[in-house]
Amino acid sequence: LEPVWPYNLIGDTSPLFDLARRTYTARPYPLNQDWSFDPIQAARLGMRSEVGSTLVKLTEKYQQFVNGFANWGGDSGEFYIEQTGVVATALQEALVQDYDGTIRVAPAVPPGWDFDGSVWVRGRTKVDVQVRNGVATTVVIEAGSAQLLSVRNPWPRHTVRIATHSAKGDAVASQSGATLSVRTATGADYILEDAEAAPARFMAIQGKRTTEAKELGPVSIGISASGGK
Repeated sequence: LEPVWPYNLIGDTSPLFDLARRTYTARPYPLNQDWSFDPIQAARLGMRSEVGSTLVKLTEKYQQFVNGFANWGGDSGEFYIEQTGVVATALQEALVQDYDGTIRVAPAVPPGWDFDGSVWVRGRTKVDVQVRNGVATTVVIEAGSAQLLSVRNPWPRHTVRIATHSAKGDAVASQSGATLSVRTATGADYILEDAEAAPARFMAIQGKRTTEAKELGPVSIGISASGGK
């Protein structure tokens, strides 16, 4: 599966894409070792449910230390950071992909997830995405350079409204089709919205300082008040 990731030789437009999916399904060593690439490759293959399930299983199986590090395997008890690196990369690939000239927004977010994040793409450009119930609601491209971006329509078969905010003023345009063309100017922001849905705006990310251990199945980060982990 390495031709899928990290070598970027097979994507969702490749004639080998279905073969790659079958290969993933028949892989002989699922979730083998803390560095397993399963959730990353599932994201590249657009297997949304697999992304969610393998992220959970990988964490439950290997993240055995309360400091958040993984156990490489066996009884060695060595701290390893590979599992957290796989999780971070898989989350990024689930939210935004940019590997073959086309930017894909929320291509592999697991069903039902609420997910906010920002991913850097080519040309010093950042894509900010908010997902609700597994579907992208708001998308902003923060352009770091002047370039022509090819963007997979986040809402297939729907018209997309593109609002531009720049030092030269604001503008609004609409595009439809499977792929959008967004010509960017350095420092400008481009808000992509589903023209057939109610206008959406970014919701402030809510959160509070953690004072308790976080648990997932048999593993945790931090020590619970009961001292059990």
